[in-house]
Amino acid sequence: MRPPELPGLRLVRFLGSGGFAEVYLYRQAEPKRDVAVKVLRDASLAARFAEEADAMAELGDHPNIAQVFFTGVSADGRSFLVMPYYPRANFAERTRAERIPVTEVIAVGVRIANAVHAAHEVGITHRDIKPANVLVDRLGEPRLADFGIAGRGGASVDGVGVPMSIPWSPPEVLRDGVSTFQSDVYSLGATVWHLLAGRSPFEVVDGDNDADALVHRILHTPARPSGRDDAPPGLEQALLRAMEPDPADRFATAREFALALRAVEQGAGFPGQTTVLPPRPRAKPAPVKPAPAEEATVHPVEPNGSTKALSIPTYVDPPPAVQPVIPPRSSWSTPPPPPPIHTVASDTVNEERGRPWVAITLGAAAFLAAVTTGVVLLSTGAAEQPAPRGPVDPGVRDQDAGGIAAPPGKPVVTATRIDPTTLRFTWTYSAPLGTDSFLWRTEDRSRTATATAPTVDIAAPAGTPVCLEVKVVRADGSSASAVFSPPGCGR
Repeated sequence: MRPPELPGLRLVRFLGSGGFAEVYLYRQAEPKRDVAVKVLRDASLAARFAEEADAMAELGDHPNIAQVFFTGVSADGRSFLVMPYYPRANFAERTRAERIPVTEVIAVGVRIANAVHAAHEVGITHRDIKPANVLVDRLGEPRLADFGIAGRGGASVDGVGVPMSIPWSPPEVLRDGVSTFQSDVYSLGATVWHLLAGRSPFEVVDGDNDADALVHRILHTPARPSGRDDAPPGLEQALLRAMEPDPADRFATAREFALALRAVEQGAGFPGQTTVLPPRPRAKPAPVKPAPAEEATVHPVEPNGSTKALSIPTYVDPPPAVQPVIPPRSSWSTPPPPPPIHTVASDTVNEERGRPWVAITLGAAAFLAAVTTGVVLLSTGAAEQPAPRGPVDPGVRDQDAGGIAAPPGKPVVTATRIDPTTLRFTWTYSAPLGTDSFLWRTEDRSRTATATAPTVDIAAPAGTPVCLEVKVVRADGSSASAVFSPPGCGR
């Protein structure tokens, strides 16, 4: 079938095809840029195709989820969606061509787990997580794509004719067609396992790897370690737990899996710790409940059939601040008088030595002032609540707290043109830490990524206006505020 003619877009070439759509490279006229256009082949799946576009648009602000620019229907009645063109090789292609470093495997795993958890938080189950759906943007950031068979809600059943990626699918999906958030956790673990080993978890080198053979292994045998010699033991253990046959034995959330990978990264002392993004803000956060001790172990099957308990490194978020307990007013009492003031002979107090009544008078005055202040506080209730200091950004803690625990201030972004094709954006903020990282995006949301230094270079021809917004992220996963900074612009 010929690619459709689309207003404002010029066909460049065919890129590839998926389960129910074809992808083409087009050149957009205004603004000028290359875009990937996904064109639906089967009109009966138009509703599901629209759900994919809605899911990607809802999650478009996430730095590790592929964006969608717009959707439409061509003149010949075919649905299409337009998204950024990511020219770099996806991770299925990379694993066929190279051995991916362990440090990169872990970093990509954390970032994609962040993306999956973000989808789960708004009720979206991806249901097709695999290396080919992990794209790479121009800045090298992984982007989870292809929400074409995504579902709404924590559990769903695949309909007839919906394609299934068998090598990374969990047993319950192959057996019953039931997908849950824990099913995504399994596929997430299988994908990271694939990046580590260079093949899917149940693929046998030089063996029978057709669909029936893979399904039989997934249903009847547990996952094994990849055997990669430079992988930290904690990494293998985390992957095996993510791929437990029983969903109840897996990580409860994709974020827990991200935290486990982050703990491996920390324990191995790898440089450049990867940020685990915080959960979405909730009106009434649930109390933190420690995980049972037995959840800290997995039981991989050894070649001889025996089992061995292996502990998984644990990354723990910092505990919430403890609020001081204020006793009831009925228990308050007048403070005792201060101890008597004894003058000391010194060259600097010779004048007061001969006049002890001065020290006594000052002490009595101080005591009287303290008692008067206490009476005023008791009568007004001021001791119960400090006076308000004006409106505060709900995502920013007290900027005057000081010390290492002080939160970062909102960044101030400036732009400088460094050559005819490049703008350099830099930003400053209060209370910076050397471990800070940054989320940034252009004001039009066409580009977004993370940075480890307070600067980023963006391709922009001279005269083209570009505005950048930035958010600071602490190494423990906490962010400076619920919103990005005001935009800094250049042209």
